[in-house]
Amino acid sequence: MSTKQTGNIAAVILVAMMTTPALPARAEDPTISIGTTRTLTERTLACPRESDIVRLSELADDTMAYTRFVGEHGCAMILPGTVAIEDSSWWHSTVCLRPYGEPACAWTHESFLKDNMK
Repeated sequence: MSTKQTGNIAAVILVAMMTTPALPARAEDPTISIGTTRTLTERTLACPRESDIVRLSELADDTMAYTRFVGEHGCAMILPGTVAIEDSSWWHSTVCLRPYGEPACAWTHESFLKDNMK
């Protein structure tokens, strides 16, 4: 690889890094870790796919679109009670909660769980 090619690659990487939006700071929460069981104290909105809960956060300012999306994508409230934390995504700050007695987990945003889990 020539010096010119190496310089071009470095320039592309630098531009990508400069134009990528910064992620919000993520507070490390020891209560949210895969394999743990916790108790929800309030109901929490969750969706079958992680991409759905991410999209909901993007629609937060459009109430009509948000409501329609929830209905069309099978999102529902997880009621208070015992949940297992089965998966998480550091990148999107999401977790997959499986209510006790249910066969599958559903994705929610960690911010929905603040002060809602013990």
